[in-house]
Parts: sequence; C-alpha cells; structure tokens
Amino acid sequence: MPSKKSTGLVSEAEEDGSTHLIQCTGLEGDPPCLSWVPTWLPRRLPKGYFDRPFLCGFCSAAVWAKTKTVQPEPQIFSLIGADANEQYGRRDNIRIFGVEEEEGEDVYDQVVKVAEQIGVTIQHNDISVCHRLPSRAGGKKQIIARFVRRETKHLIMRSKHKLKNSSQRIYINDDLTPLRSKIAKALRDLADIKFVNMQNERILVTTTNGDKLSFNNLYELHKWNQRVVSMVCSSHLNL
Repeated sequence: MPSKKSTGLVSEAEEDGSTHLIQCTGLEGDPPCLSWVPTWLPRRLPKGYFDRPFLCGFCSAAVWAKTKTVQPEPQIFSLIGADANEQYGRRDNIRIFGVEEEEGEDVYDQVVKVAEQIGVTIQHNDISVCHRLPSRAGGKKQIIARFVRRETKHLIMRSKHKLKNSSQRIYINDDLTPLRSKIAKALRDLADIKFVNMQNERILVTTTNGDKLSFNNLYELHKWNQRVVSMVCSSHLNL
C-alpha cells in the first residue's frame, strides 16, 4: 500500500484502479480526524466522486449514532402506521363546529338540522352515535357524529360548502386524529402554504405559488416535507 502524503486529501491518488488512503472527512473540527480510509479508486473517477464522505470506523459510528438520535425514523414510521389505522376507524365520522348548545337538547336533532341547512335529508336512524365533546376555555362544544352508512357522510361532506351562506358560523370537518390535526396546523403555519385540507387519509395542500398537491397518506407527505412531519411526530412521541 502506498505511503501517506500530507500534501492532499488522497495519498498518491492516481487513477490506476488500486487501493489508496484517503483522509477521513468525518467529525470536522479543530483538530479534524487524522485517520486515513483505505479506498479503491477506479481508473476513471466518476464526476463528483470526492464529494461524498469518506469515514473511518470511529467517525462512521459517531455519525450513525447522531442520525439515530436526531431523526428516529423507525419510531416515526411506526407512529404513522398506527395513526393510519386509527384514522381508518374514524372514516364514517364528522365533527360539527359552531352549533349553539341548548338546554335539554337532543344532539341527534342538532345533526339533522345542520344536514337540512345544506340540503341533505337524514333521519335519526342514519346516525350510529353522536354527542358533544368537551370544550376548552368555555367555547362552543363540538359535535361528533358517526353515520350508519358511509354514503351519508360523503353526501354531507360534498354539500358542506353551503354553510358559507349561513348566518351562523357553522362548519363541518372530517374527524381527524390528534396527530393529523397537529400536522395540518404545522403546515398552515408555513409561510409558503396557503391551504391545507385533510380528508381522512388524503391530504390536499395549496402553496402560495398556486401549486395544488395531493398526498394519499402521511408517508407521501413525509417524503415531500420530512422536516414538518418528523418534527410533529417526534413531539407527539416525546422524543
């Protein structure tokens, strides 16, 4: 093996298709790593060959440990998978916001009345179960409703835009998991995001540039914006 030379990154790095010693590029600092990495050099070096890291065993282990600590992807993907199952269980649910609570009310009647406002006729027996949810800071309590048939929910979701013409500030959303609600909020807080809508598993995003993006699940969203999804998931897992 050729002797080390301190004149450059590579010792006698001629394109001769043999092994040479390349200085370790890991753990940059003062002083830098002084190890040399045995590396086989092809006769014709590809473009950008030396742009990649060359790590000794110690630096490779240190980089791996740092990456594992900062971005615990296995735990995040496990959480995304579990959350997808939970969201699937909510696929027949809706949440209704802004309906005034009445003393001695029948919540089933309230859901029927909201449906009437958007031109959808339903009966009590179309609703599997519904009730009010606890509110924060004394605000109006949401109504969560689960329908017997998914077609009923789809009909209501397709017609919910008619509530914009109502004098009351009532609106209807899918029943999202806490994780998805947090991710949606984090996306809306980004300066280049104009609109975010989550429809069960599907995520619709519109940017300030007018680009309309559609993701079938959180895995696809993670590929598009790993930073936001990983940040929210890590916080959710208390990592």
